[in-house]
Amino acid sequence: MHFLITILAAFFTGFFASIVATGPVTFLIFRNSLLGKYNRAVAMIFGSSIMESIYCILALSVVSSLFLESRRVIFFSRIIGAIILFSIGIYLYKTDINKEIKTGVRNLSKRERARAFLAGFILVAINPTIILTWSAVATALISFKIITIRTLPDILFFSSAATLGMICGGLAMAFLIRYFKMRFPEKILNNLLKLIGVGLIIASFYLLISFKI
Repeated sequence: MHFLITILAAFFTGFFASIVATGPVTFLIFRNSLLGKYNRAVAMIFGSSIMESIYCILALSVVSSLFLESRRVIFFSRIIGAIILFSIGIYLYKTDINKEIKTGVRNLSKRERARAFLAGFILVAINPTIILTWSAVATALISFKIITIRTLPDILFFSSAATLGMICGGLAMAFLIRYFKMRFPEKILNNLLKLIGVGLIIASFYLLISFKI
């Protein structure tokens, strides 16, 4: 029974994290879904989820405690994160929905799917601060005695369930965007992307100046 609770807790943690998280990959998935490029969005969901599962495993192991003590790693991670947020912010701001829609939506080749998969994978890989997030989540779940992590199989089962949850959550987000985007005019959606882009640019600067050396 406790094993089932652990699996469910991991699944729903991953599910809701993929929806409410505001990381770089989330905004790119949002953009691709908004433009009707669902195959690209799905490939990025799988790529980012698999890499995040690796960080989840690390967070539940000894690596997390070593990482938490390294302020230098955290500092450089913030620099990388700020660069990513700034770049994606500019990318979203310059996106023209009208122009993208006119080019049409076509099926992706295997190479293009692989690139989208790798984009999601790499964007998560170069942001090791995700270890902190999963470490905090696991600590909270363990402290409230919702889950029990004692052995390597426990870690692998938790990470696998969380990965499945992240994939399902990402697909659910893409589906919701696909459903609701038809209810809004293109001008509003275009302005929304620009607004998100400006927000990410501001966030990139805040990420740097808020770090206390």
